[in-house]
Amino acid sequence: MRKAIAELDIPIDEQPNVAELTTKLAEAQAELNAAEAELNHLTAILNPLPASSTHTPNVSELEALRARQQEPFAHERYVLAKTAVLELRPRVEAARIEALRHVTDVRTRARVPLLKRFSMALDEAARIGEELAVFDQETVQLGGSNPGHPFAQLLDEPPYRQGDATRVRQLVDTLEQN
Repeated sequence: MRKAIAELDIPIDEQPNVAELTTKLAEAQAELNAAEAELNHLTAILNPLPASSTHTPNVSELEALRARQQEPFAHERYVLAKTAVLELRPRVEAARIEALRHVTDVRTRARVPLLKRFSMALDEAARIGEELAVFDQETVQLGGSNPGHPFAQLLDEPPYRQGDATRVRQLVDTLEQN
């Protein structure tokens, strides 16, 4: 049983489509960070601090001209990177939601055999409980003492509750219909 769902043991974020989009988003975010750093650097060259500042960068006229020349390209790089990040974020989230839905559906279907076994075990426990109840009644009728733990009381104690078998059977039937 366990080997049959081994391929579904892949975490949501490592599902192929999600991993691919997450990698693209990380690359786009890295590009955005680099573009922002470049734009900030050029802005600092083009808009130096006032002379009264304690830290005034020493910028030559040539550096200022090069910065002025590069600034439109740096701005365009920043805008393109920001656009890529903003476009990828909802795609990553949608891919994660779809992967989660798919894994949940498949793993839920894979649970059906386990639920059937559980249901059969509960049915068997109920049959044994009925036998115990009859045996205990016979013991009392023969003059023996009451065992003190009727089967119904055992079913009332967690993790077993009366009606579990019925609920499990209903769940199995519902899952098999889907």
